[in-house]
Amino acid sequence: MKFDAIVFDLDGTLIDSSKGILDSLFKAMDVHGIKPAITKLDSHFFMGKSLPETLDVLMPGATKEMIKKVGDYYVSHYYDNYMDKAETFEGVKETIRSLYERGYKMAVATAKHTFCAEAELKSSGIRGYFLEVRGRDEGVPAKPDPKLLFEICEKLNVDPKKILMVGDTDRDVLFGKNAGTSTCAVTYGNWSKEKFIRENIIPDVFVDRFNGILDLLEN
Repeated sequence: MKFDAIVFDLDGTLIDSSKGILDSLFKAMDVHGIKPAITKLDSHFFMGKSLPETLDVLMPGATKEMIKKVGDYYVSHYYDNYMDKAETFEGVKETIRSLYERGYKMAVATAKHTFCAEAELKSSGIRGYFLEVRGRDEGVPAKPDPKLLFEICEKLNVDPKKILMVGDTDRDVLFGKNAGTSTCAVTYGNWSKEKFIRENIIPDVFVDRFNGILDLLEN
């Protein structure tokens, strides 16, 4: 497969952040005296969703003002306690460096705020390999709306057809498909290959290990 650029999802693809996200979600609700509608969560629940979407499910009937308060506390708690502890999945650092050395343009597109993504990529030591890091800031629609990916394509000056979108959930795959890119799903994150198939959301290719992307690009 021949591509000029690769766009990566962040959580569940590059960085294993599920523990910090879960802890921060429950802490934010607890501080505001809110009992979540769902008390037992795993990372499959929230990965790929925007923060407002997640809180809307956990806090049914809450006002926009309360959702904003809880959301702001969540971001602050996550930033203070987990931002500088970002851990990449096995093989990510070596593979990203190799892709950079081979001349691929790379970017990150995430449901997180851009400043959070920037901080985590810096703390994990891989920020310098990416030309663009974009998150779901104010006014940016959530995945799978392709607006953000189109903007990244424009910034990289690469046609969507020459881009590989890599992620770990249905929203990442649909995000790429809606923009007209090729799609790759990693199966070590929050969606297994079986789940993708069961939900009839099929990427162009699956990889079980992050460094499998190198084999994919060489074939």
